[in-house]
Amino acid sequence: MNNEFLDLYYKWRNTFIFSAFGSADPRAKDAYEKLKEWSLENVKEAVECIKEILLEEPNDVVLLLPDILGTNIEIDGWMPLDAICNIWLNILNHDISDDHEKKELKDYYKDYREFKEYMKDNYIPWNPVHEKDPNITFEEFKQGKRNKKKEQL
Repeated sequence: MNNEFLDLYYKWRNTFIFSAFGSADPRAKDAYEKLKEWSLENVKEAVECIKEILLEEPNDVVLLLPDILGTNIEIDGWMPLDAICNIWLNILNHDISDDHEKKELKDYYKDYREFKEYMKDNYIPWNPVHEKDPNITFEEFKQGKRNKKKEQL
């Protein structure tokens, strides 16, 4: 992944990471504009970096795609971030065909959503100062590992 993109991305992300306004925080505007400017000058590299980030998990960086590609997805109403990211990944990976009979999009976040649902019921509270995190990671979940919550209680 391009280091210059990552540097600008993290500067932008750090301006709003703890804000109640998220990426719409007015303090994030300058950092976003710098990231956008670099991305417009380096479209191919920026798109590849964004794709890599989105393949890990849904992310606000998807908001940059309409600005640098000049294409927008029209959404009537509200749509969750993971759905927007999934649509863009289908577009960027050319998973959408001209065949209008094909109505299904590839679901890039199926495992991610299953992991989040699993953790709602199986999260084990812990103290990061005194303990190692007893919860499974997303990668472990994809490999079939599960928390043994009942045995630990």
